[in-house]
Amino acid sequence: MTVFVPSLTDNNEALSVIDELTVKLKGLKGIQQVSSVTQPKGDAIENFYTNSQTKTVVDGLGSANNGVGQINDGMKKIESSLTTPDFSSVKDLSTGTGAIQNGMGAITDGLKKIGDGIDQGANGADKLTAGISGLKDGVSQINGGLQTIHSKLSEIQKGYAGIGQFYNALPNQILGLKQFIISMNATTDSLATKLPANDPDIIKLKGTLATLSATLDGLSGKVSEFNGTYNQLTNGLSALNDGINQIIANTSSNSKLVQGIAQLEQGEAGLAAGLRQGSSGQKTVIENMAKLQDGAGKIKDGQDKLYAGLTQLTGGLGQLKDGISKSSDGLGTIHDGINKTNDFLTQLTTGTKSFYIPKEAFEKSDLTKMFDTYMSSDRKITKITINLDSDPYAKESIKTIDEINELVKNQLKGTKLSDAKFGVAGPTATTNDLNNIATHDITFTQIIVLGAIFVLLVLVIRSFWIPVYIVGSLVAAYYTAISVTAFLTAKLFSNVDGMSWNVPFFSFVVIAALGVDYSIFLMTRFKEYPNTDPKEAIILAAKNVGGVVMSAAIILAGTFATLYPSNIHVLMELAICVVTGLFLLSVVLLPIVIPALISIAEKISAKADQSFNSEQVDNEYIA
Repeated sequence: MTVFVPSLTDNNEALSVIDELTVKLKGLKGIQQVSSVTQPKGDAIENFYTNSQTKTVVDGLGSANNGVGQINDGMKKIESSLTTPDFSSVKDLSTGTGAIQNGMGAITDGLKKIGDGIDQGANGADKLTAGISGLKDGVSQINGGLQTIHSKLSEIQKGYAGIGQFYNALPNQILGLKQFIISMNATTDSLATKLPANDPDIIKLKGTLATLSATLDGLSGKVSEFNGTYNQLTNGLSALNDGINQIIANTSSNSKLVQGIAQLEQGEAGLAAGLRQGSSGQKTVIENMAKLQDGAGKIKDGQDKLYAGLTQLTGGLGQLKDGISKSSDGLGTIHDGINKTNDFLTQLTTGTKSFYIPKEAFEKSDLTKMFDTYMSSDRKITKITINLDSDPYAKESIKTIDEINELVKNQLKGTKLSDAKFGVAGPTATTNDLNNIATHDITFTQIIVLGAIFVLLVLVIRSFWIPVYIVGSLVAAYYTAISVTAFLTAKLFSNVDGMSWNVPFFSFVVIAALGVDYSIFLMTRFKEYPNTDPKEAIILAAKNVGGVVMSAAIILAGTFATLYPSNIHVLMELAICVVTGLFLLSVVLLPIVIPALISIAEKISAKADQSFNSEQVDNEYIA
């Protein structure tokens, strides 16, 4: 089948109509396979149908939805685990460090006083005993205070160690959050390709992720800034601890200061030297205490900065948690929207199946080859190959051609190809066309010939009913002969499926011509007996003309019978049909049927006249 369309056919709308036509043709009885541009191998290409394409989209959206659900679950876990830490201990450390600084100032003042006392003891031996006693007590107090300071510093170092564990974990946690946000951005971009453009939920989600990323960058900067302060504090604490250890060592029982005091107690001989040695150690202690006090001040300043930074970090973590909560809500909305979309698309996959080629597939070379095979170069002509499941010359095959023509005509109505022209080729279609032509020609010929014969007989015989009888006899002879020929052909020619298409036409011409010729002979002789009863006249005419007509029929039948040995089916069928028709005309119809019909008509006419005359007599009698 070839279909010509004024417009182009290489588009989805036209291809969908062609595919539906292909499917309908497959449903006709007697068709084995149908191949077209949409089904080049006779089978549907499932990837080119909307239900298959929609199923792929549904599967993709389902996978995306699972990913969204997993991301949402992860966001909720992060939100629940992301708690704001309590940095009040840092403030307590700062307060304790301030107290240590004040204590160091007091100790320094005390040391200065001790130094003055040592100097006074060196200048006056009278006050030596009291000075030694005060010195011993002062050293003991200093050692106890230093041990207290050392204990406080140990607690501060433990606090810093705890803060350091959390503080050192912050960069890794921030880095993990950044990587997670990068993963979410990639997932969101992938999701955006599967959803309609400018989807408000996707835009909102991208904005939230951008805000989270900016917040984490700010936190990362703050952590880097605090890193220097934290290291400075750690180094200061280490220096302070070293200084205190040195002072404790200088004020311990084995220190030079204590040994000097012991020497003072043992004897005056070494008093001056011991006092000078103690004064030197005391000055060293005072100098170190000043340094320690200054270091404690720096530590307190660093602790205050650290607390302020950690307070800002706490606010950033709160914003991060709020952003994660909003992102989780947005992902939940997207999850619900994808579920609804999937439900709608799933309904489409079960209810509709239309041919549709995606835009990117039109650019592939395989599709171009398929179009070139089944379409013309200008894409206005397409072909459909139809394979029948029976002999192409069988009656059922020829009947299928008419069904195909009717189906295509109805299928194209109201579609994009409604103005298309189509034609069916092949041996079966050619045979069907010949049959249609022959049927049309013989019908037209029969009407013209029989009409002309009837008019001619009316003019010759000058009667109405007799020409009707003759024309009826010709029709009866023709159709009886055709029926007999079809029956004998089926019996005699087993390898031939039916009678040849041109036999009815030629048989009608011969039978009609000979039949009207013999009828005119008979009726002309009938008209020679105008004064004789019509019944008797037709019998006399049949007797006089019968021999001539019979002889002519026998001679002509013998002539056509010579065609039978030719072994050509058309000539053999024509011989059977003409001989049968001549036999019916010369033996049955003209000598028997027509006289019988004329006799019957005469009796009917006589009874009608008799009834009319009787009524007329009765009317005259009554009058």
